[in-house]
Amino acid sequence: MWSDVAQRTPEWHKLRAGLVGGSEARHINARRKGTAGETAGRRDLRVKLAVETLTATPIEQSQYLNEDISRGITLEDRALREFALSSGQLLSKGGHYKSETRKAGVSPDGRILSGDRISLVEMKCPRAANHLAAFALRRASGLAAIPASHRAQLIHGLLIAQEA
Repeated sequence: MWSDVAQRTPEWHKLRAGLVGGSEARHINARRKGTAGETAGRRDLRVKLAVETLTATPIEQSQYLNEDISRGITLEDRALREFALSSGQLLSKGGHYKSETRKAGVSPDGRILSGDRISLVEMKCPRAANHLAAFALRRASGLAAIPASHRAQLIHGLLIAQEA
């Protein structure tokens, strides 16, 4: 189910309450290396989801922002505009997909609407060193390689959006 709501608004937080989001997807199958048990990130996600499900209220968490995240938020609109201009695609920004069958959702940075087909857009605005490393990975593999740090979020987004 699609909701056309702006990201990081109170309405958006309420829609996401009790759902695993794209940026949290990496915690779903996370395991501690060399020992049994779950990671702290998976445990925290499990507890957050339980509390939000029981209360139907998003947990007010401090928004963790480091320099890289702040940079990404600042550059996201520009990156989306430049993508739309260079690709010639009609792009809509923001919104939220909620799974009909799972306790999960996703808020892509944008969507490309082309007939009855919808494509998700996720913008990453890494610092220069990380961007260069991703470029080197792509050249070495001969493929449009996706850095491992983004794979869970992208797979999660595709899984949720294909249900909608």
